[in-house]
Amino acid sequence: MMIEKMLVLLMLCSLSWSCASELPIDDPSEGRWEQILLKDAPPRRDLLLACEYAISQAGYPKGTTDAVRDTVFSDWKVHLHPFRNKGMRYKAIFRIFEDEGNNEISVRSRVIAERNIEEDDTLTARAAEWEAVDDDPGQSRVLMQFLSSQLFLRGS
Repeated sequence: MMIEKMLVLLMLCSLSWSCASELPIDDPSEGRWEQILLKDAPPRRDLLLACEYAISQAGYPKGTTDAVRDTVFSDWKVHLHPFRNKGMRYKAIFRIFEDEGNNEISVRSRVIAERNIEEDDTLTARAAEWEAVDDDPGQSRVLMQFLSSQLFLRGS
């Protein structure tokens, strides 16, 4: 009986740990998001494909697409540097929101940035220790430009 309780407790702890390590994408107030509004949006799948292509064109490694959460993630783009605190990595995110009242689609982008704080082995990705820093709004705007060009938007 005691073993079952310990297993349940261990399972709950592991679930809470995995949820805590996820990127904060559900709260659009978290981080620095760029946004465009689409009045005549293409079908959802085409919009997700355009987001994937924009991430690819911006030079990010292929990540994952979550069609249920209407989210497209890149993998980490890593820039190692020989000096401490100079190496960076970036993850691009697109998120699609639907405003039923106005019949508009909102597409938001965010680029999460992290700095390598490893002191000794700064040029080895496996040894890197990453620390979160402010989002990169410039790279997020670049993502939006690539998306706008995919959707043939002018003046967005």
